[in-house]
Amino acid sequence: MAERDSRIRLALVTAGISKATTFGLQALAIPLAVSALGSARYGVYASVVALLAWTTMLEFGLPQALTQHMAAKSSHHDGIDPPRSFAAALSVMAVVAVCMLLVAVPLIQLLPITAILGVQYAVFGPEARAALTCLALLMAADLMLSVVTAARMGLQETHLNNAFNAFGNGLSAVGVVLVVLWWPTVGGLVVALCGGPVLGRLLNACHFLAFSHKGFVRRPHLSHLRGATTLLVSGGPFIMIKLSAFLKRYVTILILARYAGPNAVATADVLFQMILFAQGPIVTLCDSLWPAVAEANVSGATAWLRKTARWASEFAVGYGILVGLILGVFGYAIVHSWIGPQVAWSPLLQALGGAYLATAIWTQVQQTFSIGLGFVGFTTLALGAEGLLAVSVCALWPSDMTATTVPLALLAANLLTSCWVLPSRTLYTIFRQH
Repeated sequence: MAERDSRIRLALVTAGISKATTFGLQALAIPLAVSALGSARYGVYASVVALLAWTTMLEFGLPQALTQHMAAKSSHHDGIDPPRSFAAALSVMAVVAVCMLLVAVPLIQLLPITAILGVQYAVFGPEARAALTCLALLMAADLMLSVVTAARMGLQETHLNNAFNAFGNGLSAVGVVLVVLWWPTVGGLVVALCGGPVLGRLLNACHFLAFSHKGFVRRPHLSHLRGATTLLVSGGPFIMIKLSAFLKRYVTILILARYAGPNAVATADVLFQMILFAQGPIVTLCDSLWPAVAEANVSGATAWLRKTARWASEFAVGYGILVGLILGVFGYAIVHSWIGPQVAWSPLLQALGGAYLATAIWTQVQQTFSIGLGFVGFTTLALGAEGLLAVSVCALWPSDMTATTVPLALLAANLLTSCWVLPSRTLYTIFRQH
C-alpha cells in the first residue's frame, strides 16, 4: 500500500507540473490566436480539430487495454508477456495510422469544406484544407505514440509521461509565439498547438525504448498482429468511452459550426477550454488513480479502495462546486480580461457551463473507479448514452442554434445519465460488497 501511494504522489506532482504547462500554453495561445487570427479564423481552427478528432477512436481501445494488462502484470505473474503485448499494440497502431492517412488525405483534398462545415466556411476553404492535412499527419503519429503512453501508465511510470508532456507544451508555447509573429494562419496554429505535444511524446517513446525498457524493442513480425487479439477484445469497450467524449466535445462543435458558423464555434471552444482548465487537477488525479485502483482491486486491497474512494469523491464534490461557481459567476469577467471583446459571451452561457463543470468533475472521478473496478461495459453504456443524448439535443435544436445550446445539451445529458448511474454502481460495490 505504501509503495502504491508513493507512486501516486510522484505521478501527481509531475502531473501537476504537466498540467500547469498545459494551462500556461492555452492561457497564452488562445488570446494570441484570437488577436492575430480573429474570432472567425480561430473558430475555423476549432472546427478543423473537431473534424479530425474521430481519428482518436481508431485506437480501438488498445492503449487502455494495454494499460490494464500492464497494471495487472505488476501485481501478478500470470497473463500475457508485457513486451509482447506492447509489440502487438504498436504493430496494430502502425497499420491503422497508415490506413488512416491513405483514406483521410485524399478525402481532405477532394471534398469541399462547405459540404461538411457549411456555407459560412466557404471563404476559409483553402486554409482549412491545408490545416486538415497537417493535422492528419500529426494525428497519425500520435496514434502510434499513444501505445508508449499507455505502457508507461500501466507500469505506473506516469511521472515520465508527464515530464515529456510538459516539455512538449513548452515547445508549443514557443511555436505559438512564432506563428503569431510570422505565420498567422490556421495551419500554423495547428502545427504549433498540436505539433509540440506530439514531439514531446516522440521523445518519450525514444526514452522508453532506448533507455528505460530496452527489452520492449522487438523486430516487427506477423505474430505481433495475431497477438493483438487479446488486447482488441479487452479494449473494445473503451471505444464507447472514446466515442462518448468525441460526441460531447466534437460532434456538438461540428453541429454548431454548420448551423451557427465559426464565430459561435470560437465561443463554444473558449468555454470548453475553460472547462478543461478547471478539470485539470481532476484529470491529473484520475490518470494517477486508475492503474492503482485496478491493481488494488485485483490484489484485494479493500481498505485502500474505501479510503481512496472516500477522499476522492469528497474532493470532487468540493472542488466541483468551487470551480463551477467561479465559472458561473465570473465567467464573463475572466473571458473579457483574458481574451477581450472579440469572443461573444452571455450570462446564460457561463451559468450553464459552470453547472456542467461541477457535474462533469463528479462524473470523472466515478468513471475512474468504475473502470478500475472492472465495470468497463457498464461504464461504456452510461457514457455512450450520455454522448448520444447530448448530440441528439443539439441536432434536434431549432435553426436558431447558438453557442449556449452546447452547454445546455451537455448538462442535461450528464444529469440524466452518468452523473448518478456510475456512482450508484461503484460506491455501492466499494462500501457494501467489498
